[in-house]
Amino acid sequence: MKGNHQFDTLVASILAISLALAFIIFLVALLRILKARGMGYGITKDDVVSHGLTVLLEEMKTLKDQLLLKERLAALGEISAAIIHQIRNPLSVIAGYAKLLLKSFDENDHRARYLEAILTEIQSINQVMEGLIELSKSSHLNKEPLELFSLIKEIVSEMDLKGSQVVLEPFEAKTLGDRMLIKQAIKNLIQNATEMADKVAIRAIKEDSQDLTSIEIRDNGPGIPLEEREKVFLPFYSRKPGGTGVGLTLSQKIIYSHNGSIEVRDAEEGGTSFVIKLPRY
Repeated sequence: MKGNHQFDTLVASILAISLALAFIIFLVALLRILKARGMGYGITKDDVVSHGLTVLLEEMKTLKDQLLLKERLAALGEISAAIIHQIRNPLSVIAGYAKLLLKSFDENDHRARYLEAILTEIQSINQVMEGLIELSKSSHLNKEPLELFSLIKEIVSEMDLKGSQVVLEPFEAKTLGDRMLIKQAIKNLIQNATEMADKVAIRAIKEDSQDLTSIEIRDNGPGIPLEEREKVFLPFYSRKPGGTGVGLTLSQKIIYSHNGSIEVRDAEEGGTSFVIKLPRY
């Protein structure tokens, strides 16, 4: 596994360098064409260079983030596989004995609540382990054309929102992706927003790139301090009481695997805004 991880890292580094070189070559060629045509339409060399460098830096940052996430999850996968193997069997034995004891108690026996608490905690541990498994394994993408508005509408209708108000603004946007994985990534983000706020708005927003669709999930909650935004996608980091801290990490992994990105912003009227960017189809 370690050899495969090193090979993946080398391949990702080569791709990043190749992208940078290809873009520089393209930029030089474009400058020559514009120079030959007299730099028409009000476009200057500085404009081309500035825009070109901005696009290049954004692409390099995305590649760097994807590489760091892949390295982080690969290391996490190696550790968690060994831990889960050692923990799962003893937990199953404990849960089995707890259930047997619980059946032997009368309904009014105060000791039953202690066994119920043990079973609840075991369930929480199992949820963390399931999240670790999802984070560490490589997912095969079964890509198909997805109409994002219909998909998000379906997600919202299936969720138990417990009184939270979700406003979904109609939009037209398609991407090519794995339906189940994209659905899981977006559901995690909506669930996170509804647990932190009572009002959530979902809409498409206009960005500079014409090749990407940007979907914003915005809430009116307490917001995320600037110094904590880099941590929200880290495994096991959670700002919610009792949160496992794997949902946002898994969403980021899925979006990155579809050549997209996800970022945290300030919402216009307070709260938090998560913006997902996916390639247009």
